[in-house]
Amino acid sequence: MLTLYTYENQRPDREIIEKYIIKGLKYTYLTATAALATQREKDKLIPDEQRFTDVDGQERKYALFGDVLRAWAKEEFSLSSRGDEKTMLFRAMDEVSKGNTQLRDLLRHDFSSWIRILYDLAAEGIDLRKTQLPQEKRDQLVNPLIETHLKNIQSFFYNSLDKEGKQLFESAVREYLSLKPAPTDLVIMEGFTFLTELQVWLLQNCEKRGRK
Repeated sequence: MLTLYTYENQRPDREIIEKYIIKGLKYTYLTATAALATQREKDKLIPDEQRFTDVDGQERKYALFGDVLRAWAKEEFSLSSRGDEKTMLFRAMDEVSKGNTQLRDLLRHDFSSWIRILYDLAAEGIDLRKTQLPQEKRDQLVNPLIETHLKNIQSFFYNSLDKEGKQLFESAVREYLSLKPAPTDLVIMEGFTFLTELQVWLLQNCEKRGRK
């Protein structure tokens, strides 16, 4: 069951959250911003179960949505780095252009848009090796050729990831959440004024499994 709580001007303090939301249950606490994550850790609202080892080998508590989800996914999957993903995308563009320097330069000119598209499709679980691009996304394309380029780029990109035994963060999170959306019966999400595809996916899977 999903419940929406709203507040204005002043955030509820620990006592109010514990009394009206947590109610003695084991819970997961996710925040929309790093500043809010820091504040709620100071408020001692982040449970010990959200203590993870960071990149420097130090243990610390995570509450920011992306940080927690990345830590969960890394327990099950080997994630690619953003740097490696950029390299793979450059190689995919070279492969797709097949010596056509004009096309290669055009693709590279919009590099930031292409990599964002790859991340967005991964967050929505769209693998063009297995399925067609949804019609609503086709309607957004300014040129039908873009769909062909997108399919070829994503295919080469994903095949490169597969060879390395790696997954995109977005793909790994979707798969992880479909198996076990949260380790507790209560999930608190604070500060979210809109929801991304992965946040919606978390909520959908929590609701399916009776999480609060």
